[in-house]
Amino acid sequence: MEEEQFDEIISSLGMIETNTAWITITHNELEQANQRLHNLEMVMLDNNKLLKRLVELLEKKK
Repeated sequence: MEEEQFDEIISSLGMIETNTAWITITHNELEQANQRLHNLEMVMLDNNKLLKRLVELLEKKK
C-alpha cells in the first residue's frame, strides 16, 4: 500500500512539473504575442500619421 501511495505521489509531482513547464511556455508565448501586437500597433500609428500627412499634401496641391 505504501509503495502504491509513493508511486502516486511521484506521478503527481511529475504532472505538476509538466503543468508548470507548460504554463511557463504559455506565459512566455503570450508575452511574445503581446509584444508583437504592441509593435504592430506602433507601425499602424506611424502609418496613420503618414497617411494624414499625405492627405494634407494632396489637399495643398489642389
